[in-house]
Amino acid sequence: MTRAEIAYKLAKAWPEAELQIVIEAGHNSTETVPAESLTAACERMKARLIATGLKPGN
Repeated sequence: MTRAEIAYKLAKAWPEAELQIVIEAGHNSTETVPAESLTAACERMKARLIATGLKPGN
């Protein structure tokens, strides 16, 4: 989790990046909404890695 401006700049510089701004999120990654968003992002990354033939660790 980072400032929106920094995340936006990173997403512009990295075309494969997926920028999601979670309005309901605070600064604590253990709150429900940020935790769910982070978990979903990890699952999407895992699927992308598997699709490219990489086997992510457990």
